[in-house]
Amino acid sequence: MEDLKIEAGKSFNEMRRLLDENPNGFNAETSQEFDRVEAAHDAAVRALEAEKRLAAKSVEIPADEARNLALAGGEEVVLDDAEGDVEVARPESTEAYRSAFMKFLRNPEVRATQLNKGTSSAGGYLVPEQWGNQVIDSLVAESPLFGLAKSYVTSSGQKLHIPVVNYQSRPLQAPNLAAGDVSEGTTSGTSTFTETEDTFTEVAFGSYKFGTVTVVSDELIRDSLFPVDELIRTQAAKALAYKAGSYVAAGTGSSQPQGINQAGNILQAATGNSTKVVADDLIALQHKIGVPYRQNAQWVVSDSAYQAIRKLADTNGRYLLQWDYAAGAPATLLGKPISVDPYLPALAASAKHTVYGDINAGFGIRRVAGINIRVLFEQYALQGGIGYRIDMSMDSRLLDTAALAVYQNSAS
Repeated sequence: MEDLKIEAGKSFNEMRRLLDENPNGFNAETSQEFDRVEAAHDAAVRALEAEKRLAAKSVEIPADEARNLALAGGEEVVLDDAEGDVEVARPESTEAYRSAFMKFLRNPEVRATQLNKGTSSAGGYLVPEQWGNQVIDSLVAESPLFGLAKSYVTSSGQKLHIPVVNYQSRPLQAPNLAAGDVSEGTTSGTSTFTETEDTFTEVAFGSYKFGTVTVVSDELIRDSLFPVDELIRTQAAKALAYKAGSYVAAGTGSSQPQGINQAGNILQAATGNSTKVVADDLIALQHKIGVPYRQNAQWVVSDSAYQAIRKLADTNGRYLLQWDYAAGAPATLLGKPISVDPYLPALAASAKHTVYGDINAGFGIRRVAGINIRVLFEQYALQGGIGYRIDMSMDSRLLDTAALAVYQNSAS
């Protein structure tokens, strides 16, 4: 983090110098230079903020403990499912690795012996930890579900089994356990303790790979002032966020991640409401989830659903969607926070466009630590460029069916 602070300070001072030396405005060349330095400064600041957020919520627990507990809470769970000490085995978190990686991007013909090898199937190298964290931060910025869901991080891509309590048969208040009344001083010899056993189900997270290729021209590679790594990271983050975000929101769960709108607790709108949102349905949706989950419940909606909700008002003309502009608080709907996910379906016949519930309890995202990069040197040589293939692996699954409810438009 100290390196990031130094980088941010240097870029800030450089921007100040350019402004002081050009009091009458920038020419084209100076303007381009200022934009480059400003972009580097913004990237360093974003990385610092991401580091602080990750440090605040990361929790490391043994893999065997994670597999035998029904995990709850809002922290990111780091699972060490590999042999040995993960931290010791991950040199990509060091500054020396980052320096070697930057040199490797500009001169891929030189084998980067200081870089540890990625997965054998990918044939590439793991990106520096800080660099990869900025890609993950882009996923969170693109889709709110990456920040709201229960997060599991593993060091390898093997199957991850998470046990959860099965509340499907009694979704409103009671678990499957029972308790008996015990009288004081019972002497009958018969226990009045009720013997019960809760029902558990197992959620199995897979590991689906998503990849993209960014092509950079030879001229930009040779330009020592051009931030090649930032260009590659930005382009890759956009592509990966689009693919992963679309699955996390609405994936079928068959040969792909399972989307949150696949939750089976559905409120079906009445016939004639195929392209609109009804206020009474939103109230009914809140009562579709279990009572214990309502305290931490919130809304996640598509953009077109959000637009329709903004127009809903009571008989006195007061809008249901509220903002506290003075306090800078986020918008609320019927007393609960609301977020817009760009990958949930738009309002249309039979569309599942709105999700309500305790997202952290009902939905999980598994991510394999480490983002892999492979340089495609020869493939783009005739085009005067170099290709950088970047991939990551993740999965998403529904956890507790009683924690989530989905609003679906009518078919007609």
